[in-house]
Amino acid sequence: RNKSVNPSPSVPPSPTCRKSRRPMPLQLYFTPFIASTDYRKPPSKGSRSSFDAGVIRGIQAAGIFIPTSHCHQPFGPLSYQPVNAPKLDTPIVLAHGMLGLLQGFFSETRIKHYFHGIPEWLREAGNEVIVTLVPGIGSIERRAEVLRKNILAATKGPIHVIGHSQGGLDSRHMITHLDMAKRVRSLTTIGTPHRGSPIADWGVSTADKAGVFQLIEKTTMDTQAFLDLRTENMAAFNESTPDMEGVRYYSVTGAGDPKKMIPTLRWCHNYIVKQEGANDGLVSTASAKWGKDVTEWPADHANQIGLFCGDHFDWEAHWAKMLERLE
Repeated sequence: RNKSVNPSPSVPPSPTCRKSRRPMPLQLYFTPFIASTDYRKPPSKGSRSSFDAGVIRGIQAAGIFIPTSHCHQPFGPLSYQPVNAPKLDTPIVLAHGMLGLLQGFFSETRIKHYFHGIPEWLREAGNEVIVTLVPGIGSIERRAEVLRKNILAATKGPIHVIGHSQGGLDSRHMITHLDMAKRVRSLTTIGTPHRGSPIADWGVSTADKAGVFQLIEKTTMDTQAFLDLRTENMAAFNESTPDMEGVRYYSVTGAGDPKKMIPTLRWCHNYIVKQEGANDGLVSTASAKWGKDVTEWPADHANQIGLFCGDHFDWEAHWAKMLERLE
């Protein structure tokens, strides 16, 4: 891997989200902004597309991760040296989290880039990487079934699974209930709401009161996806989904600096901190802990998968250290 780093990469100016008296809500309210913008083109400063890009960044952080090359380093140039990934003998499976209302219906290409630059980084070190594609909006049970099919179609041997956000819950369900314990050597969950999230509680309650949830239920969308992540539902999930013998369970929690989060995550962070304490902008550290080996990253929910890291979070170094314990 080339160790040279451009000290001043060319990054378009980061657009500013329009201010509002009300906080920017979650995925359920972002639908109108998704279909009209070409997210892959850098916006011109002060243009309508500049505002749209600001909204998209909020959407990405709330779970609708739309890959945009111009949004890779919105908080400034990198100040750390590249780190090589460890080479593992066992294939690495990447399981993505929940996407937004319309994101899952657009193209698989965008879902494939959910882990921003991470599959390429892993492959450069000689790792076999399986990037799975499951429904962007779907219940844990449904997504777990598709996750299993993805894996079985890609390899017949043992695997290490790394799941971000809901992807960690899909993986747990798959291991425990879909006869995959003998295949999975380890499961590492990153920013996964094992005990639910007050943001999910608030989001479902608010959408229900506003009548939005009822409208969505009339569509073909799997609304159970939103219900699954509530604290009450996750308590039942944990009781019925015990860890399996022979599988090593690791977890990574996030405690990002709210001053460096984009507006949506910052608001969510401030809401969660009153309910459960330190968090990554969507999931508290208390909820993200699972297994005996728990690591905390100074990262928000998006930083954990390589998005918006700027010069405040070295995702390569943290991922490398996380992978070393799997060797």
